[in-house]
Amino acid sequence: MWKASERRAKTRRLLATVAVAACTLVVAGGLLIWRPWKPTGPKVLIPASVLSQIHDFTPYNPEVLPSGLTIDKSKTTFSQGILTFQLTNPIGQKVAVTEQVSPAGMADAHYDADKVDGVDGIGYLSHDKTRTYGTLFATGKDNKPTLVLVNTTDPIPTENFKDLLRSFRAIQN
Repeated sequence: MWKASERRAKTRRLLATVAVAACTLVVAGGLLIWRPWKPTGPKVLIPASVLSQIHDFTPYNPEVLPSGLTIDKSKTTFSQGILTFQLTNPIGQKVAVTEQVSPAGMADAHYDADKVDGVDGIGYLSHDKTRTYGTLFATGKDNKPTLVLVNTTDPIPTENFKDLLRSFRAIQN
């Protein structure tokens, strides 16, 4: 049998271990609650120096660039109220994107184009023999809707283009 002093020593060690574990859990939980939570939104592809100039509409960019597409940030511009950037695939085909304030009532107009579901707003897709182009009437934030126009230099498969339109998300500006 254990002596009373051994039992007390073991009990104290056990209580100390439990107390340290409880304090660790309380501190860790407190840090998680205290840490300010901020939604991250999509990866921002547009340089901050360009974004800082945009005040009249909500800028958008693809949440994730489709495989093989890259953006040349040095050619991203904002001039006379229009944001312009270009995506390029490995074989040199280009996708030009322009964004601006969405004119009132334009999203309600009838378009002779394929409607694209699953976008942040209303999306349309059109194509001809030489290119594919799309229009996104994006919802925007803080009552600042955005007109996003996407044009290619060559026709691309319809589903690929629809996926690109669906990937556009508002940037936390």
